[in-house]
Amino acid sequence: MNHLVGDFILFASLFGILLSLLLLYYIKRSGKSNIYLAIFFFLNSIYGLSAYILAHSGSARLLAPLYGTIAPLLFLLGPAGFFYVRSVLSNDPRLRKWDMLHFVPFLVQLVNALPYIFTPYAYKVQNVTQLANDIGMIPYVKTGWFITPMVNYLFRPGHIFIYAVGQSIVLYKWMRKDEVLMKLKEIVIQWLYLFTVVCLILFGGFFAVTVWIYTMEDKYAAIHLGRPLMKISFVPFILLNGLIFLFPKILYGLPRRRAFTH
Repeated sequence: MNHLVGDFILFASLFGILLSLLLLYYIKRSGKSNIYLAIFFFLNSIYGLSAYILAHSGSARLLAPLYGTIAPLLFLLGPAGFFYVRSVLSNDPRLRKWDMLHFVPFLVQLVNALPYIFTPYAYKVQNVTQLANDIGMIPYVKTGWFITPMVNYLFRPGHIFIYAVGQSIVLYKWMRKDEVLMKLKEIVIQWLYLFTVVCLILFGGFFAVTVWIYTMEDKYAAIHLGRPLMKISFVPFILLNGLIFLFPKILYGLPRRRAFTH
């Protein structure tokens, strides 16, 4: 069963990376909003791929280039989903002046991770070997300059979940408009609604399990107990990357409606 779950996670991760490349390939036809969606799928899939390698493969050499080095990029995952939903609804993919504030956590995390990013590859292999041998070391393996592993361990899924809530609020406000409610069955709203709901379930589940582990005194025992819950939370991850089969039109552009303009 564990191998089956792992295979699904691996397939969904690789498919998500391929999907992000396809979205960029069709960008001229689909519109600039899909740039945000491509970034979202790419980062989410890289996150899933690193989790697969850690939990199922255990290959230190495969995990070493990812673990700790991609951490700052994950602080772009939430904003990418938020900007995507907002830009599709408003028909305006441009970033506003105050949107630059959304990138502050990423910049802080980048500065924090820079020393580890440039550490020798052998040192990174040594670190992830510890994790492969004992996953309970996750909150204790130092990969940052001034932010502790425990703070990062909690802040990262919390940050992504906050943005999932934010994009759901944006969608809810638009759906309250009469002209949008009349078109509820249209593909745009169907797609954005399912995309947002699955994001809430996925990132809410990750955050809930992380908080549960964080609040337990014995972190080693908590992480080992939480592994089955983490595997369950990968179900919406697989579903999220598979939504394309229900909405293939997102590859080359959703229909635009005047109802979505201000």
